[in-house]
Amino acid sequence: ITSFSAYSFAGCVQLLTASVSNTLQTLGSHAFDGCKALTAISLPSTVKTIGSYAFYDCNSMASANVPDGVPGIEEYTFFGCSSLGKIELPATVKYIGQYAFYGCIAASSANIPSACTSIGAYAFYNCKSVLSLSIPDSVTSIGDYAFRSCVLLSEITIGDNVSSLGA
Repeated sequence: ITSFSAYSFAGCVQLLTASVSNTLQTLGSHAFDGCKALTAISLPSTVKTIGSYAFYDCNSMASANVPDGVPGIEEYTFFGCSSLGKIELPATVKYIGQYAFYGCIAASSANIPSACTSIGAYAFYNCKSVLSLSIPDSVTSIGDYAFRSCVLLSEITIGDNVSSLGA
């Protein structure tokens, strides 16, 4: 299997774990959308595309990896993953889409890779447990409310090249 099409496992509310073939390259949009019992997923290094809404509202998922080679985090990819403990992105990520990590309230840390150039609107909205963030010089655009309601955020460093900072 090289790809999971859109909505492959969407709404499988009793799905606890998923073992993914090391031949998988594409995870379609909404692939695991609404899999509320899914606790973790480990994607193989062969995955190069993760579609929007792929893990939308997987609110029991405590860990997930984004493999090297994935160029960006699409909109709503991890929206509502309220149990996700940390947000670790590979160096290959060039953009973070709108609402990508919205409501990841358990995430205590998040890294923004040095290749990243844009952070979408509401990308980290309501990530209540993130304590600090460092926005690299590569980032030129930060969308509206990107870090709103990050109530424990006590330290942020913003790179020199941000030319657009939303509300």
